[in-house]
Amino acid sequence: MNPSLLALSLGATLLGLFLTLLLFPRLGWTSANYRGDRLPLGAGWTFVAGGTLALYLLKAPWPFWLGTALVALLGWIDDRLGDHRVRGVGGHLRALLRGEVTTGILKLFGVGILALGAAFDEDLLSWWVGALLLAVATNTLNSLDLRPGRAGKGWLLLVFLAYLLGAKGPLGYVLGPFLLYFPFDLRARLMMGDTGANALGWLWGLYLLSLPLHLQILFLALLLGFHLWMERHSLTRWLEEHPFFHFLDRLGQPR
Repeated sequence: MNPSLLALSLGATLLGLFLTLLLFPRLGWTSANYRGDRLPLGAGWTFVAGGTLALYLLKAPWPFWLGTALVALLGWIDDRLGDHRVRGVGGHLRALLRGEVTTGILKLFGVGILALGAAFDEDLLSWWVGALLLAVATNTLNSLDLRPGRAGKGWLLLVFLAYLLGAKGPLGYVLGPFLLYFPFDLRARLMMGDTGANALGWLWGLYLLSLPLHLQILFLALLLGFHLWMERHSLTRWLEEHPFFHFLDRLGQPR
């Protein structure tokens, strides 16, 4: 890892955090969290900017810097303009059937197109499995971003699991900026929004694409099953009903 690039990414993230805390409330770029407190929304741009800047200067493959920036931009549009009463992939698809084009649908199709480009492979099976995995992984982190720190904890755990299975990729340049941002999210000072959750899910998906095809298929099946379960169940309620996981979910959050 290049120490100069890492320092640059951390500096850019620190500047972004300062600007977010100073300007977002004045601009009205806030939203009520689960407790009703109004917090700056879309603060994930801070670690996205720091990480993608370093990855661009590193000359990493375009999905790592440009792809991450574009899915974060789609999330930013949803954070600023989206109707947050419509939730889940199913909710946005039902809205489309009623003739309503939501920002969530724009995000869904935008991420899908980017995933097809990022996962391109001459082998058709590898291409479609990779594209689906990348798109579903991106949405998975959105599904977790319902309580302070939950998406961040989930991302760290999922990246570590992929690492144990042999995944490879330049995620260290995003991990550093994210860890700088994470305490603000965990302590309910900022909300990363779809801006940050999209980016984290996309990067995790890219990480998974370095695994053998059979493991990609396994992860795809598990994530599709998780999404189907989420359409009918509350993850928060499930966590509350299981003390150990509820403890992990609450760990570090303000009381």
